[in-house]
Amino acid sequence: MEEDLPQLKNKNPKKNDQAKGTNGPTVEHQSRVFQDARCHRYRIHNDIERNGSYRVKYPHFFMLFMLEGRIAMQTEAEEQYDIKAGESLCTYHNQGDYKLRVYPGEVEAVTLVFQPQILIHKEDNQLLFPSIYPVIEAMIKNLQGIKSLPAVRIRARTRKTIETLFHLNLDDKNKLNNKINHLILQLVSQHHEDLSNLLSSPALSAPILMKIYIDENLHNPNLQVRQLTDQFIGSARTLQRKFQEAYGSTIKSYITAKRMEKALQLLKERVPVNEVLPQVGYIDQHSFSVQFKKYHGFSPSAVS
Repeated sequence: MEEDLPQLKNKNPKKNDQAKGTNGPTVEHQSRVFQDARCHRYRIHNDIERNGSYRVKYPHFFMLFMLEGRIAMQTEAEEQYDIKAGESLCTYHNQGDYKLRVYPGEVEAVTLVFQPQILIHKEDNQLLFPSIYPVIEAMIKNLQGIKSLPAVRIRARTRKTIETLFHLNLDDKNKLNNKINHLILQLVSQHHEDLSNLLSSPALSAPILMKIYIDENLHNPNLQVRQLTDQFIGSARTLQRKFQEAYGSTIKSYITAKRMEKALQLLKERVPVNEVLPQVGYIDQHSFSVQFKKYHGFSPSAVS
């Protein structure tokens, strides 16, 4: 349920750093381990930008709270997730190694890893907070890489709840476990409320939901702007404009990039090309190979 500590190196190491054999700053690590959850706090002082990695031992989802600084998580397929001070997100990671970029300055992050059963209503077996279903689904389906929901702002009461998790002490283990589960539900409830408000915002909901829809339908050969107009309110031109304003990319370019990144990841896992095609929405192998080489600069057969 826990990740290995981040291993950080200078982006541009100085000669005296290399001579001393230093690999980067010390990572201060504080943990609390409970029956159904674990909390980890990481503190780093960074004088320069550093790149490193972290390892996830087996699939799980967790909440990440960025209290200070800014980091970026990156998958093998080069998909990057940035999160800055004052933001939190709910994310799923499959097992594997991930890249980590830590930007200069004081950095403090808290991860909360817990069993998803905490979020299930025992009587009707329903998820208490529907907004986080995509990350639960990713874990159920054992999807590769990272699946994250949009980041939301950390409230003052969220910070207070986090501190309680790290300092709570009760002699009775059952009472402690019940209290911890209650605090986790508080954190997820606050996150769910803010995320629901974010997704319901007219200015933000369309591009966010379009992105989620695209990510979940890369296998569909008919995935294109015309199909999105059937799923979302607005003309093709309006949807294009909103998406580009939100993500700095056209819908077509985003679909192509996601497909090519997923294809590369599958090929690295030694999945045969004929099995890759239907997973990334291609029927014709020649068309796929041409687009793959155009995007990556090398042919699918060159992937080892």
